[in-house]
Amino acid sequence: MKQVRIRITSLIMAMSLFGVVLGNGDTESKSPKNIPIFSKVVYQGNDHVYKDYILAPDEFYNPVLQGCYPDPSIVRKDDDYYLICSSFAMFPGVTIFHSHDLVNWTQIGHVLDRTSQLDVSKAGISHGVYAPAIAYNPGNSTFYMITTAFAGGLGNIIVKIKDPMQGWSEPIKVDFNGIDPSIFFDDDSKAYVVHNDAHDSVKELYNGHRVIKSGIMI
Repeated sequence: MKQVRIRITSLIMAMSLFGVVLGNGDTESKSPKNIPIFSKVVYQGNDHVYKDYILAPDEFYNPVLQGCYPDPSIVRKDDDYYLICSSFAMFPGVTIFHSHDLVNWTQIGHVLDRTSQLDVSKAGISHGVYAPAIAYNPGNSTFYMITTAFAGGLGNIIVKIKDPMQGWSEPIKVDFNGIDPSIFFDDDSKAYVVHNDAHDSVKELYNGHRVIKSGIMI
């Protein structure tokens, strides 16, 4: 895309995170907590790369999405591709894009766009939503997103929708620990989840040793 427009609203971060020195140098007692540092960012996409390097036919920019879109996850249904990415402590959460060719992407909204789905009002800079994964189940024509939400006491959650252009469901909490889950639907529509978790009986090899676990959900 030659121009991308991104609106990030209500980015909530604690003022204490960046330790501004106030007056006599007291950062603890005078720094208000849990108030917005800023409420809106508008990126117009007027980067010099688009002026200095004009695309020839069948060429595209690399990366195809200019900006901060970490941990992308893509799913396909027929000729439609949908891409989501981590949103961390930002709200609305989990930006979602649509494409027909994997090169030209259009933002169509956010997966977690209601506070009933995600509350990051008290989330720290290392909290929020990490590594969401999107999948499609042809058995019931439904899209699913699974992720770990380090905010609002949610933990691992799943939301679903028939049409990603519409609003997604309320979160369904899933009963397992660990982080970074992904979901896979087999030909019989049975769902399998794989995620990162602490070991059960395996001898700990080092501090922070983790294992990959999988399980059948449906």
